[in-house]
Amino acid sequence: MYFWSIEKLKSQIIENRFMEKDRFKYFFATGFLFSAFNIFLMNEVDNDVNSQVRNIFSSLLLLLTFYFSYVANGRSKGSDFLGKFASIQFILIIKLFILNLIAYFVLGFIIKNFFNIPFEDGSDAKNIFNLLYYSFIDIILFWRTYYHMKDIKRRQIS
Repeated sequence: MYFWSIEKLKSQIIENRFMEKDRFKYFFATGFLFSAFNIFLMNEVDNDVNSQVRNIFSSLLLLLTFYFSYVANGRSKGSDFLGKFASIQFILIIKLFILNLIAYFVLGFIIKNFFNIPFEDGSDAKNIFNLLYYSFIDIILFWRTYYHMKDIKRRQIS
């Protein structure tokens, strides 16, 4: 099971070395990540408009990710869509989570200290920043998932 190297995962899938137990591990790990994320979000109250807009945008983008990844996999002529999708998502989510932590704190520090914009919880500036930032992260996840699904269909590792 790979946690960082998507190239090794794609190679394993292309060379038909991606077994049922591998699929299960990725499904389970992806389910665990989503569950942990949802438990974390249960403490957040999404009453403000920015959070509602972000939730709607994220939901729509997730549906688009499913659809375009399915198309990239070859639609009804493709094979093992769910196994490929879950494993690619697992690695991308881990990568984006790590990069997200670093980028979020660096950007927050820059906005607060160099531009003197209030960045406290509940401030309009932070709410707008969160809306734009996390929407951008969702778009990256969508684009990279589609890109890697297409690579596997073309039997390329890049």
